[in-house]
Amino acid sequence: TVFAQQVLPVLTAQCLACHQPVGSGGNSGNGLRNRLVLTGDAEGDFNVALTLVNDACNAAANPLLKQPSTRPHPAVGSAAVLAVGSAPWQAIANWISAGCGR
Repeated sequence: TVFAQQVLPVLTAQCLACHQPVGSGGNSGNGLRNRLVLTGDAEGDFNVALTLVNDACNAAANPLLKQPSTRPHPAVGSAAVLAVGSAPWQAIANWISAGCGR
């Protein structure tokens, strides 16, 4: 529920255009682009997002947050997609951190 209400809207708004299974996303590029393939379906996108979380106790270190907040993205020029500490970044960080200790 938290993913669908708070994280999926961020991924849809910030990532879906380039991380689709066909076209400009998904299969073209490298690194996270090949691993984060979004469809807009809550269950499917939850499962793929979860594969990019490997340390729930250190949210910022996970590829799901680290890549879009530290690496330039072609869609936005030389800027990172998610600014560290921004509301969208924090929504994903909170979701990841909720799994700490589970």
